[in-house]
Amino acid sequence: MKRKATAAAIIFCVPFLLLPGSSQGQPGADIFHTTDDDVFPVTISEAGWYYLAVAADSDSEITARLFHETELVVEKSSNYIGAIRVELDATGYELVANGSGSVAVAWDFQNPGTETFRNDVQTVLFLRPQGNERLQVTLNPGTANSLRATIYDAFMWSVYSGSVSEVQTITVDLAPTHSDFAYVVVNPSGGDGSGTYSVSWSSGKIPPAFAWGAVGIGVAILLILGVALYVANRRQRKRPRR
Repeated sequence: MKRKATAAAIIFCVPFLLLPGSSQGQPGADIFHTTDDDVFPVTISEAGWYYLAVAADSDSEITARLFHETELVVEKSSNYIGAIRVELDATGYELVANGSGSVAVAWDFQNPGTETFRNDVQTVLFLRPQGNERLQVTLNPGTANSLRATIYDAFMWSVYSGSVSEVQTITVDLAPTHSDFAYVVVNPSGGDGSGTYSVSWSSGKIPPAFAWGAVGIGVAILLILGVALYVANRRQRKRPRR
């Protein structure tokens, strides 16, 4: 087993790799990718409920174990995707990952709504769209200069990455088989710790394509009927009286 020398981690995404910012003082630790056996330092600065989540690479299995000193706190294994909820204290941990895939320690934000975070800390959020493919995430920088957000699907594949300097709603469509969970990593810029920023989210089904087609056909029929009635009315007015 090889030990990471620093707290920096690799965020795995498709089709490229993103390097996260500082991991100091963040509610959710990070998203990590491993292809062998790794140990990642994790710092939790805010006590509360988190998810230890795993997503195995194709034809692989991954196991994640979170330790405090030498005590095992929580463990999760899967050859697909999975997550387990755990209450964590504000302290340092070691995340031991075995296998090939991605692991995350993320703040429990499974229910749609709004949460507020300190404007100088990164947040890693666990969302549960529960099969709703259309995900909407609203970022409000608050007193931060800007927010950089990366959104991941259930397999921790990147589906969006960008920065906002004002309130903005981001809409992404997840693949149906990748929409059980979602993750949002938010890095604020220009915050001094005295203010906050907020994140909101909601989800829903993508309207079927045939439904939009039916709406278009319906509108076309109404327009045709309207034109026909207009022409008939004009002809009726022009008909000479006997």
